Amino acid sequence: MFIEALNLPIVKREQLERQLAERLREQSSSADDHSTILKSAAENTPAAEAASMITNKFLPDLPTFVFGDRTLYEDGILARVGNLSRSVQHEFEENERGIWLPELRYVTEQPAREAYPSTKGVAPGDALVPSFTRDLGRTGWTLSKFHEAQPTEGNGPGQIPERLSLAETAVLRTYTGPWFQAINFYLRYLPEVRCCDASPYYEHYDPRRCFLAKPGHEDVCHACGKPKSKHFNQTLDSWATSAALLVGGILKLRFASTPMAVYRGVKEQFIRLPESFVAPPRGAFGSGVEPAPMSTTEAKEVAQSYAGDDVGSLFQIEFDAANLGAQLGFLSQYPKEEELVFPPGTMLTCMAVEPLEGQASKRLLRINCSINPDRQVKDAIAPLITHHHTPGLQGTHAQHMQALDEELGLGVSSSIDEDGYVSEFHH
Repeated sequence: MFIEALNLPIVKREQLERQLAERLREQSSSADDHSTILKSAAENTPAAEAASMITNKFLPDLPTFVFGDRTLYEDGILARVGNLSRSVQHEFEENERGIWLPELRYVTEQPAREAYPSTKGVAPGDALVPSFTRDLGRTGWTLSKFHEAQPTEGNGPGQIPERLSLAETAVLRTYTGPWFQAINFYLRYLPEVRCCDASPYYEHYDPRRCFLAKPGHEDVCHACGKPKSKHFNQTLDSWATSAALLVGGILKLRFASTPMAVYRGVKEQFIRLPESFVAPPRGAFGSGVEPAPMSTTEAKEVAQSYAGDDVGSLFQIEFDAANLGAQLGFLSQYPKEEELVFPPGTMLTCMAVEPLEGQASKRLLRINCSINPDRQVKDAIAPLITHHHTPGLQGTHAQHMQALDEELGLGVSSSIDEDGYVSEFHH
């Protein structure tokens, strides 16, 4: 899966596949119980745990970083997804048989409805019920009200230098619901994925049903045991416009975050983080790039629980002035998750490894994050005022403002100032 995340020539992909196979071979031959894992996915993962992994963005069972290549970090999102040719609305209507269109409509056309259980299912304990409750305390809110609730514009603490567009608000809010499965899978595998069976990838989004090189047998899948040639190549439907808006929104919102430490748990039951990342050779950096958005939380104990009961790592990330996650709570469908998300293509460097107190099979990794400011994406999405706008179709300022006014008119009256910002709401 690491290799498919790169939109690379075949020769480069095969080179990285061989590197991954070597990494797996080293792990499987280790005599240390802490690093000897790699039983089959079927042996290690009950169906319930697998389902939980797919539907919870905080629970990555497989490390999904790309190691040994800085391309994803340096090039930015547009180099990966290509030209933006469709509106967000068209992507949701046409992609993956339209299965995610109801989620977009919930965000853009319907008032929020508090619900439990909802798209995240039943909470594993009473204490987590609030974080599993959809739109807790926000019944009746429309997209325009979530748009109004964004941080104020400015350069002070808790402010953002430029307001979110309505299109960015819509995509970010949709991302906090179950659609994150589709966009994360797309960003980790584009442009195509080799699946272990003929089932459409969007029926499962399961990395255990995708090709992963077996140690010592680079052309054999570690997950299913079949040769690479017997896998089913599936071209991914493009979420290019939605991905660009997602990145643009995260990059704007990150500036409202304050100094803090955040955490992310990584389960390593199926495959370990490579030694080149956690213990690089003298004079080298241990780094990797996350192709998809990376969700983190301030709650150390919550992130630690996502590292699983077996082998795992806990990332601790300290924000700095330029490299910090965006707080999505004001627009999130699950506000009690208190999610802070880094944009796709964030590069992580492991600075130190420490034992995790009371957890013999786990370790704490102190991580520095580097974010590509990706200024090109700002220009590419500038014409996209709402999720109905198509990239490259330039209308007049008045036409854009009329479209925005109509969009905000879904149950709301609004006034738009000359810069296109909502200045007043009447509910």
